[in-house]
Amino acid sequence: MGGREVTLAIAANLTTATNLASVSTLSIEATLSTAAVGAGAEEEEAYVARCTPTSLDSLCKTTRFTRREIRMLYQGFKQECPSGIVTEDAFKDIFAQFFPLGDASQYAHYVYKCCKQQATSLNFEQFLRLLSELSRGSTADKVRWAFRLYDLDGDGAVTRAEMTAVASAVFAMLGSASPPIDDTSARRHVDRLFPVGASLD
Repeated sequence: MGGREVTLAIAANLTTATNLASVSTLSIEATLSTAAVGAGAEEEEAYVARCTPTSLDSLCKTTRFTRREIRMLYQGFKQECPSGIVTEDAFKDIFAQFFPLGDASQYAHYVYKCCKQQATSLNFEQFLRLLSELSRGSTADKVRWAFRLYDLDGDGAVTRAEMTAVASAVFAMLGSASPPIDDTSARRHVDRLFPVGASLD
């Protein structure tokens, strides 16, 4: 079974967007690492020049990655995003590679919006922090990130409508890798989490 099939098999068994986001991020991290395998020393030197003024030491301190891991991730990042930034369209393309049986565009939009916050695009440092938080962060880090994901309007509370929108995007992304679920099913899942009229804040 190939990497893509393993990713789909894992994703099909997930029940929350938090776990799904973590698995998607791990898959992206693995893809970037694989893309960098076999890269020569000159590419490692190029990384140091391109990443200034942020040093490897600084990135190591602000993430949970080693110098070697950061070099490999950067090499893969540059192959996927030669301009040095991740646009929303590129982000959607990355998600689509891992979820070809569904439509990942809306979920990728929500994740991208959550990650970039006030910026217009994601650079390598921001992307690395996302990978670090979701793949190696504490449970509290992941819960905080999931809350930001669900809080679509950024008002500090998660409404039933916001949770339904994200849940529907997750099911659309899984596509035929999950049991058929319509909008009514997504709403029923959300109804179990909090009573009518309530919000999470």
